[in-house]
Amino acid sequence: MLSASITVGLGVFAGLLVRRLTSSPAFGTLADVLLGVTGAFAARVLTDLVFRTNSLSAAAVPLVLGSAAGLPAWIHIEMERRKEDASARRISKLQSRKHGSQD
Repeated sequence: MLSASITVGLGVFAGLLVRRLTSSPAFGTLADVLLGVTGAFAARVLTDLVFRTNSLSAAAVPLVLGSAAGLPAWIHIEMERRKEDASARRISKLQSRKHGSQD
């Protein structure tokens, strides 16, 4: 059975691992850990619903770990995409001002 403490541990590990792999400080270490724990518990609840059980076997650890890592990873990727979009808009705006003043 996968206990709550193991679920929390997997979430903390996944949150810190994603932070290290992405090397993006997006929200901070605590937020990454909380996102990892949230993802782990979400996967655990969904697995309990699908398998209609309250006890989760150790075979579900990869699913819980993957979900725990997925949530902070998605947040980091989304934050990077938004930064790139904002940067591209700023560059475009500067270029249009430059071309507009030359006319």
